[in-house]
Amino acid sequence: MRTRLRIGVFLSAVFGIALPMVATAQDAVLAQAIEQRIVTDDDFARDDLYSWTTKDNAIALRRDRKILVATAASGDGPTPFNRALKTVAKRNDDHGVVASLLREHKNLQRRRYAWTSPFATARPRGKRSYGTHLVRIRLRKEGWTGHFEPGKREPFRFVNASGDTISLTKVIEHPERIAAIFHTRKPPAVPEAFREYVLCNRDMIRSWSIGTEEIAERVRQESTMLRTLALTKRVRRRAFRRWRKRKSLDQASLAHRYQATLAFDIRHYRFQAKHLLGVAEALDAHSTIGPPVEVTVTPTTE
Repeated sequence: MRTRLRIGVFLSAVFGIALPMVATAQDAVLAQAIEQRIVTDDDFARDDLYSWTTKDNAIALRRDRKILVATAASGDGPTPFNRALKTVAKRNDDHGVVASLLREHKNLQRRRYAWTSPFATARPRGKRSYGTHLVRIRLRKEGWTGHFEPGKREPFRFVNASGDTISLTKVIEHPERIAAIFHTRKPPAVPEAFREYVLCNRDMIRSWSIGTEEIAERVRQESTMLRTLALTKRVRRRAFRRWRKRKSLDQASLAHRYQATLAFDIRHYRFQAKHLLGVAEALDAHSTIGPPVEVTVTPTTE
């Protein structure tokens, strides 16, 4: 018990975070790694994001240097995000105006889907994969991120990089400050809860990179984290209830904190050894096809 107390006091003092009691130094490292990856409905402003892509798209990205390429018409059909925007855009209020801007403003029509941690969107073997090449994107500090939950009476809420609320009136006046949308869907609106960051404004991207040692090291760290978690007690409960409030996780177990890092509340990300190891193996498949590329984005001018 004294060891647990010493570790808990140390983490609180050094990292300034409230953590549950941990039994070993290994648990302490896991708690810190998980804490850094938690995202909740009331704490979602992030400027360091990751996006998996295919080999062909990685080649095109290296060649053309176009970080945002997808549109509402791209792919096999409209994504859940674009379908929801179309519905909300019909509203005769500020939320409808914001949805319309995200669909029609010339600077906001191209997208890339991302998350805060590579492991949370790495697909295990046999599952439909987003690709094995990883792009890191850094957003500008002056950008705004919007939380978009279509089923709510007020579906949009925007914050700045510090988490302070930005009024919809101000967002409508300055749509060029929109950097990303944190899109969330939960039951009963959908059978399986999911979350995603939709990057939608090239000018609010500070930089992006692919094939770097920093990216490879992040992947290695998360693979190790998952393999270590696989040795701990399993939890089968659904994850999305852990996504709501950051404070509710102050005394939560490692398993429930892990659930608050997830982008998808689906079986192959569940806190069970076979699933954790499956995602770790998917991370190990991370690949690159050329020298590292690091691009600083210069905003366009009117």
